[in-house]
Amino acid sequence: MFKYTIEGSKNINGTVKISGSKNASLPLLVASILTDEPVTLHNVPDLVDVQVLINILEPLGKKVDFKNNTTVIISQNGKSDEAPYKLVKKMRGSIIVLGPLLAKRKHCKVSYPGGCAFGPRPIDLHLKGMEALGAKIDITAGYIDATVKDNLVGADINLSGKNGPTVLGTDNVMMAATLAKGTTIIRNAAREPECTNLAELLKAMGAKIEGIGTSTLTIEGVDYLKGVEFEVIPDRIETGTFLAMAAAGRGKLKLENTNPEHLTYVLDLLSSIGCDIKTTKSTIEIDASNKELKPFEIETLPYPGFPTDLQAIFTTLACTIKGSSKIKET
Repeated sequence: MFKYTIEGSKNINGTVKISGSKNASLPLLVASILTDEPVTLHNVPDLVDVQVLINILEPLGKKVDFKNNTTVIISQNGKSDEAPYKLVKKMRGSIIVLGPLLAKRKHCKVSYPGGCAFGPRPIDLHLKGMEALGAKIDITAGYIDATVKDNLVGADINLSGKNGPTVLGTDNVMMAATLAKGTTIIRNAAREPECTNLAELLKAMGAKIEGIGTSTLTIEGVDYLKGVEFEVIPDRIETGTFLAMAAAGRGKLKLENTNPEHLTYVLDLLSSIGCDIKTTKSTIEIDASNKELKPFEIETLPYPGFPTDLQAIFTTLACTIKGSSKIKET
């Protein structure tokens, strides 16, 4: 049995180097399916989810070398088209292999995803996107069996659901569309930095994508994509966690290797409740020492709004502040 022993009454102080983004790393790793050439990714965090995805890629014909936060992904023989339940069940994000497998190999069989207890995670928009591009979808015995006769064909697709844009759905359709014939327009695309990071990777591989960072992406299909060397963006959720920790502990922290532009809403909120915030292009300094912080109100929203993944963290922060804070999870 593991346990943490925490000794209090010391203010938080120091410097932290932020890791690469997990939520960006997973789609970037999967994008390697779209090319037969090597893909090298830097700043990849050494996390369980990353290892799970590497284990999924290997039976799909990719040899992955992972050392010192760098992955080198090369193609090898034995290209199975199936992402089995025993691996996919460990992480719901595994559904993003659907688009690139279908685009590159014309067929795939992917287990329904699992791995997250935070409410239902429907994949209807993923399937809607693939069908709009011309795929035939058959769902039997817990597997998505997807086939395309010749090539996927560009289409005009709206990816907005009842809870707003779908991040992984945008990733899936965007990757599939890079090798489709003709033009694909994704309307109500997710704008999260992780989606933008994937789009920039695909462009570096030779994809033709316009509107990156906006809610409308226009993708002109190409015949093939090349290998690339690329860097994963910093993890904005890890950054936000350390910021909330410093505020809750009334301490000081300097966060390095981060991107303040990905957290403007969070930084504005922390400033408004009484924290001193200083930023450069790649650092954030927070000073909450000797501060009487004020209560706050937040409502989780798609980017650039307040991130759902920081809701629990900032709920904890609210417990350390006198007065009534209001937090709405959408």
